[in-house]
Amino acid sequence: MHVYCFSDMPLVAIFFTIVLTLICYWWYTAWRIQSKLSWIPQPPGLPLIGNSLQFGKSTDLLGILLRWTKQYGGLYQIQIAMRRLIIITDYNFLEFLLPSTKILSKGQEYQFFKRWLGAGLLTATGDRWKKNRKIITPAFHFSILEGFIPTFEANDKILIDELEKEVDKDSVDIYPYITMCTLDIICETAMGVSINAQKNTESEYVVAVKELCRIIIERSFSPIQRLDVLYSFTRNYRIEEKSLKILHNYTNSVIKTRKEELKNKTNEDIEEDQLEVRKKRAFLDLLLNATIDGSPLPDNIIREEVDTFMFEGHDTTASAISSTLFCLANHAEIQGKAVEEQRAIFGNDRSRNATSRDFQDMKYLELVIKEALRLYPPVPFYSRETKEDIAYKGSQILKKKKEPNLVLLIISPLLSVMDMSYQKGLHYLYSLMVSTGIQTSSRIPKKFDPTRFENANKTAPYSYIPFSAGPRNCIGQKFAIMEMKSVISNVLRHYELLATCPRHELMLAAETVLKSANGVRIKIRKRDWNYTFVLRHSSSMIAILLAVLVVYVVFKVSKNTELSRKLHWIPAIPRWPIIGNILEFGDNTETLYDMGRLVKNHGKLIKVYVFMQPNILTADYEFLEFLLGTQKVLNKSHDYNFLHKWLSTGLLTSDGFKWKKRRKMVTPAFHFSILEKFVDCFDSNGRILAKKLEDEVDNESVEIYHYINLYALDVICVGGINNEMKLFLAFPRIAEAAMGVPINAQKHEDSDYVRNVKQMGRIVMDRAFSATKSNNFLYMLSRDYYLERKLVRELHDVTTAVINTRRKELATKRADGEQHNDLGRKKNLAFLDILLQSTIDGEPLSSEDIREEVDTFMFEGHDTTSSAISFTIFLLANHPEVQKQAFEEQKEIFGDDADRSCTVSDLNQMRYLELVIKEGLRIYPPVPMYGRSTNEDIEYKGNVIPKGINISVYAYGILRDPEYFPEPDKFDPSRFMHTDGTKPYSYIPFSAGPRNCIGQKFAVLEVKSCLSKLLRKFEILPTIPEHKPILVMELILKSKNGIKVKLTKRKW
Repeated sequence: MHVYCFSDMPLVAIFFTIVLTLICYWWYTAWRIQSKLSWIPQPPGLPLIGNSLQFGKSTDLLGILLRWTKQYGGLYQIQIAMRRLIIITDYNFLEFLLPSTKILSKGQEYQFFKRWLGAGLLTATGDRWKKNRKIITPAFHFSILEGFIPTFEANDKILIDELEKEVDKDSVDIYPYITMCTLDIICETAMGVSINAQKNTESEYVVAVKELCRIIIERSFSPIQRLDVLYSFTRNYRIEEKSLKILHNYTNSVIKTRKEELKNKTNEDIEEDQLEVRKKRAFLDLLLNATIDGSPLPDNIIREEVDTFMFEGHDTTASAISSTLFCLANHAEIQGKAVEEQRAIFGNDRSRNATSRDFQDMKYLELVIKEALRLYPPVPFYSRETKEDIAYKGSQILKKKKEPNLVLLIISPLLSVMDMSYQKGLHYLYSLMVSTGIQTSSRIPKKFDPTRFENANKTAPYSYIPFSAGPRNCIGQKFAIMEMKSVISNVLRHYELLATCPRHELMLAAETVLKSANGVRIKIRKRDWNYTFVLRHSSSMIAILLAVLVVYVVFKVSKNTELSRKLHWIPAIPRWPIIGNILEFGDNTETLYDMGRLVKNHGKLIKVYVFMQPNILTADYEFLEFLLGTQKVLNKSHDYNFLHKWLSTGLLTSDGFKWKKRRKMVTPAFHFSILEKFVDCFDSNGRILAKKLEDEVDNESVEIYHYINLYALDVICVGGINNEMKLFLAFPRIAEAAMGVPINAQKHEDSDYVRNVKQMGRIVMDRAFSATKSNNFLYMLSRDYYLERKLVRELHDVTTAVINTRRKELATKRADGEQHNDLGRKKNLAFLDILLQSTIDGEPLSSEDIREEVDTFMFEGHDTTSSAISFTIFLLANHPEVQKQAFEEQKEIFGDDADRSCTVSDLNQMRYLELVIKEGLRIYPPVPMYGRSTNEDIEYKGNVIPKGINISVYAYGILRDPEYFPEPDKFDPSRFMHTDGTKPYSYIPFSAGPRNCIGQKFAVLEVKSCLSKLLRKFEILPTIPEHKPILVMELILKSKNGIKVKLTKRKW
């Protein structure tokens, strides 16, 4: 039986009629707006709701808008439900809009602030805004701002103490600490009370502020929460009610208390206030003393302005400070300049309070702050709304009609100008994330470069608008800059800021302010605040030092005179007093040739003075046969001491008993049965290299060394195991063969490791030829000393991190009883794993022992191989007949399958390619000079080489000696077909004797694999005009102007 309630039918019909009518009206309105804006392109969207579903999380917003800006150009529209957002990137329009006094009202999004901030300065419009702006402006006069400095400094010191617990940790998210600090500062400056946010991070007030900021941004992008009726049923509404009650009660309580205090003040107190020129008066006090039309401000207006100041003054500043610290942590050279400025201002007393004059002197820090604000503007969006029709460039104005609100989102103010008119009721919403990031100058916009503001283009003031511009600009920008200077100055004086390992990448989220969804992570260390030695000592101390210096010089002269006397049998080059032959050598591009000139003019065994110290320089075969073959001269020369901070006493730099023990322990790691397991690693990384080089095909030239260096980094890190472990972008793919850890250097080319090694190479060479830097005491006074400490820390950090991780992995696998190749068969182990499982006298190696050997292997195994491969490629490019012969050999080995992986058997068959490599190493030896040092008196042909003499082996010279290599400058691989082996010490690119290069077989296999891959993929041609390398002797042989060739696709 069915019961029909006919009485209900009219209600249902009415309901559906209303809904249908609303949808029709909605659709018609959208269609009418679209028809008027049809000349503006729009990304595809869905009916009625438009592009709403294309926006996900706040972290997606900026990326989506940037992509659309690139796709649709300087002007396009998007639809969010009933709202149209017109996206504009036009400087001329900004220049028209921002200074206009007719477009001062904020957009509809600011309505979500009203329950919290009321009609405060941020959200007010019309006469209310104008009156309040006029009242509040004097509060930001410089004389008032000076009174806030003690508040800044006091809270900064709490921040410094709080950060103490994060020192030397792997990373710290700096943003929460900075937020609590700025909240303390803004509370004390706004209301004259402290909420101790830094000590009590979970206080009601702090949590309430956080919640309201979150809710406002969620309402802005939620079709449901945008509507007040629907929003009132959500959980966020109830949280907002609770948070507002806490915030408003607190502010009202402070206002009431402060009012009573001011009311009870005596005339004497008032006069004292006047004498103090309102020094350190809270913002609240200024409002309580202000009047409108002769009447004091009502409590509700005071509360609204205080709350507004609280909101605008803490989160925006926290964002700006955090991003600035992040930029400084990731740009050490800029941080160094900023610190030097702080030293110049504060001298030895880094803990004293800053003054107004100090802030004025922080000119470079101000440039740093400006640049950080350009890259990471704290307020990525803000808006305007027209209250009347506005003509722009004389175009026809649209008829006045009541339309749904439209939003104009300005992504960049520097692109093309659009001629148009804008109608009453439109909103203008700016995104500074890109408007400050795109520049018309030649400078790279994404580069952090504070110097760009030294000569800022003042003719385009609306290109830099992190504080907005025009009548409605940020009233507190001077306050913000002063606060930022105070906080950043204190942090820089107490802590060294470092990039995290792996490097932290910000996930930018456009909320009420610009934030990073994954935090703002850096690493901090205690800052050494050592100032110039001389400034700390009295004149009497300087006199003592001079006396000590004189005694030291006399001692050195006496000692070196005795050494010279014993070396009388070796011819000496004419020298200057004290400085010796140092003027014979130019910069590092001339050193090799200077040595060649000396050997040619004075003989193959000569005495050279570096200042007062006699040294032996040799390219003499008989002497080399004695020197390299003897067991008595195994110690490295004193110049290798400059590597000790980095490599400690690993296999390259150690001497005596330690070297013998380590050599014996490491030698099995280079047995051929183990090396053949690395062939797959060579091949896989060679494929990546070939793929990367495809982008350079048919270009006029390619700088090959850059690509080869990253390839060699990848190879030296692979051991065929543990491929699941990644260090992301920190030190891109540094040590797979050494560590068993892929770090993808070729895919992430901005390698800190490469840069740091290069810097270390420069420092070591500078020290070797510098009168002051070669002395440890004087070197400590140089800038390089502090730079070296930073470089060494960063180089050690990555090695230590990998060692600790790998040690734990191996321990876990043993505990779990896993039977993997990396634990079962030594021939599959990475170099690191072999060290982790090795013992000396029954004891496992310490982490320090392992680190110094891995660092040594990584240094010796990537840079030297890069040099060898790159110069051999250059020689092949410039000798097509040799390249053709090498290519024919590859065709014989690989047949029709040019792309197949290379095997050990293939590498063994590459006999002609091996000759090519040998000849390449002869002409361009990766280590053109190396040294030995005598640790006892040594007899040679009846003469004495005294203890403590440095002997420089001029390998570059003997490898080009026509006595052993006829036509030495000619590239002729066939010369090695008929060598009889009677002169083994004439060919020494890997040194020779007991202390020869332990990894030479590994290196030759790697070079073969790489060259084979490239010869099969590309024809290598010389550049036009012909490229001539400018050889430079650093730790290895390099070319100052790069190694350039041309690549074309190989026809197989």
